[in-house]
Amino acid sequence: MHKFFAKTRFIGKKVIFLPQCHSTNEIAMSLVNNRHASEGLIVMTADQTHGKGQRGNTWQSDAGKNLTYSIVLQPRSLHITHQFRLHQMISLAVHEALSPILPPGLKVKWPNDIYYGDKKIGGILIENTLRGAQIDYAIIGIGININQEYFTLDKATSLAKVRQTTFDIDQIAEDILIAMEELYEPLSGPLANLATKYEQILYRIHETHRYQAEGKIFHGQITGIAPDGKLMIEEKGNVHHFDFKEVSFI
Repeated sequence: MHKFFAKTRFIGKKVIFLPQCHSTNEIAMSLVNNRHASEGLIVMTADQTHGKGQRGNTWQSDAGKNLTYSIVLQPRSLHITHQFRLHQMISLAVHEALSPILPPGLKVKWPNDIYYGDKKIGGILIENTLRGAQIDYAIIGIGININQEYFTLDKATSLAKVRQTTFDIDQIAEDILIAMEELYEPLSGPLANLATKYEQILYRIHETHRYQAEGKIFHGQITGIAPDGKLMIEEKGNVHHFDFKEVSFI
């Protein structure tokens, strides 16, 4: 395992590789809290035993088969009200890196799961530390199912299952970082284009499906993402805005 990623400009020039760890995000956050982390630092492991996911879920991964790493960024010019831009940026970077090696069908399930068809192929977890109204550090955890072939969940898949071949995990890791750098540098600017690109790859957009909110199941269409990152779903002519954990896909 290399100590840095050669083709990036600043992300991944220092890599802490651990053969096994409980959670790369937790280790990265500990380094940030103890002032031992700088922008671009990566914590990477071959075997993550208690990976964290959205909604408090765990991210399960076979040892040595998948990509599990966390990246430390310092988007200090990004106001906290614009933090969903980070979700959009990372989701787009993952999509840009993976779509050339997969048949059509790769989407981003709001807020930041990566789906191929109707199955989850990866996930993203972003945890921020704040300085006033600005983001001080962002810990970006990325997990991609690469070479794993068997899953306990029916709605999970991997690159290897889709393509029936194995992949170089380090190369995919670097491709994501290269795409991330291109999107990261202008992050604090007027990025209406970022939201447009994100919505173009959004899972289920402009399709009628079932959802559940406040114990009620309803049929609706995702129409887009609000500037504050909330999911907009139209039901019978009314557009509802949902925050994280307020709506479930059925």
